[in-house]
Amino acid sequence: MTIIHLWNTEPSGTARNLNWEYFVGAQHNGYFSLLFIARALGELDLAEGTGLFVISADLQNVSGAEPTQIEKTPLLAAVHVIPKEYPGISCMSIDLPRGNADDSVRHILAELAQPEPAAEVAYRGTARWTRTFTAVALSPESPARPLLREGAAYLITGGLGDMGLVVARSLAER
Repeated sequence: MTIIHLWNTEPSGTARNLNWEYFVGAQHNGYFSLLFIARALGELDLAEGTGLFVISADLQNVSGAEPTQIEKTPLLAAVHVIPKEYPGISCMSIDLPRGNADDSVRHILAELAQPEPAAEVAYRGTARWTRTFTAVALSPESPARPLLREGAAYLITGGLGDMGLVVARSLAER
């Protein structure tokens, strides 16, 4: 099964009020809708072999100078976490530029045809950008920086069970 999620294609430049309420409201068509789709697929035993293509506009900042919509950023978290929670679902983020709808459709169809789709793709002009990571080998001679500073204050959030207490105790003992 293939699902094409198009709820986040509103381009920047569209009048919107950038405040907390807008950000939270934007999550209903974005992040939360993806989680609800994944949960429903899992509960109905339909996750196996499902491709979830998350289409957006102005999510990725490829050049460093383009307008982006920060309220769409949680989409990337969902794209990376859903396949870990539901191994039968593969997710892909396709970020499209503003402009010609025919070009956008061509880009989407090209990604649907990829035998090994990348997790994140952004189209800008005629270029297709993918996010990649390169391993960096650390030299054994590199001096290790201490992870904790003497006399520093640390805020521990979450971990209301035993984990938070264990971390706090460990920090206090150092």
